[in-house]
Amino acid sequence: MDFYSITKNDVLSKFICDEKIFESVDDALEYAHEKDKRNDEELNNLEIERKERAKAEAMVLFERQTITEEYRLAKAKENEDVNNKKINYNWRFIKVGAFLVFIILITYFFTSKWIENNAKREALEVSDVLKIENNSTNNLTSSTSNFAKSKPIEKSLALINSAIQSAYVSNWDQVDSHISNLELLIKAPIKGDRKSSRMANAEGLAYLKSENYSAAIQSFDRGLSLDDSDVEVKNNLAYALIQANQYDKAESVLMNLLAEVPRRTSAWSNLSETLASSDIKRSISVLKIGVHFSASREKTLAYLNGQSESNSNENFRKVIRAVLTEISSIPMLSDTKSEVSNVKSTEILRDREASTKNCQELIYPSYSRARGEEGRTTLNFVITKEATLKDLQVASSSGFVNLDEASKTAVRTCTLVPKVLNGKLVDSYVTLVFSWKLN
Repeated sequence: MDFYSITKNDVLSKFICDEKIFESVDDALEYAHEKDKRNDEELNNLEIERKERAKAEAMVLFERQTITEEYRLAKAKENEDVNNKKINYNWRFIKVGAFLVFIILITYFFTSKWIENNAKREALEVSDVLKIENNSTNNLTSSTSNFAKSKPIEKSLALINSAIQSAYVSNWDQVDSHISNLELLIKAPIKGDRKSSRMANAEGLAYLKSENYSAAIQSFDRGLSLDDSDVEVKNNLAYALIQANQYDKAESVLMNLLAEVPRRTSAWSNLSETLASSDIKRSISVLKIGVHFSASREKTLAYLNGQSESNSNENFRKVIRAVLTEISSIPMLSDTKSEVSNVKSTEILRDREASTKNCQELIYPSYSRARGEEGRTTLNFVITKEATLKDLQVASSSGFVNLDEASKTAVRTCTLVPKVLNGKLVDSYVTLVFSWKLN
């Protein structure tokens, strides 16, 4: 602090400091010292205040940062918990899915085993039924009688096999007897969706033509699922299976087909080709039956001669040649027929005094003619004492729905003559056979 003396004109003992006058220099110095001290204290206080303020600001900033970090950690913890929940949920979903898949696989495995074992058991049962005695024809007849109380299909298969064995020893009376007994077991089939079945059949034939046998089999299978009574689809399925070398399946289809239409020549021929690779003896017998039931010996000879050279199955060619050597000894069925237009019709099998007269001229169905369909339709019906038609049914199908329907139409156009018994008109049961054959 500056201070100075008063001029000489003033009192010399007076001193001035900060515009204050002191009596002595010591007082002035003390005042200056005190003032410096006060200034230092003020500066110290200001510095302390500044530091406190800076500290306070630092604390506020730290608290803000701490709160922000805590919030971030809390948020991260929350997100982690959410992610863990998602992971746990996904794992639970995966575990549940895996458990369901495991259950499905186990169920499929045991179901497949059950189906397989059931199929094997049924195959063994059928195999036992199909065993043919290699002894005499009398033994065969006795063996067949053992199935009198068995299931219809088992009895039918047994009769078919008895006929096959009888054909091998050329006992044609026994063959006809077995087939006639088989026809008595045949019931009118339950028809399905015939139109859709035939569409699937046409598709299968197209695949056959292009030699796509697996696709053909699928189409024919679909056709049968739509109408299991369609014997034409069954025969075509068997043929496709033969071409695909699935002989066991083809044999099963054909045996069931013959149980429904035992006089179908093409089915016997296909069955013979199926058996040629495994049982020559049985194959020869089957083909002989096909020849026996054929409608035209001339066409049959032409077919067999062609197949003996062109068929790809060498064993079947041998079978054909063996049959050709004895074909002259194989009798053909002779029906009592009267020719009406293109149809050979009709034969009364029972109740001969009941009859049909003045039937309208029969016309071969154009669809059947175009496709070369031939066969025999057996009809059962009742001629009442009032000369009306009752209970008309197809006892044995020709294998073609159009031929069966044309046969039924033919009966409806006839004049019915009731049976006379002891001078009285009575109801009578009549069976007519229509043999459809193209000129």
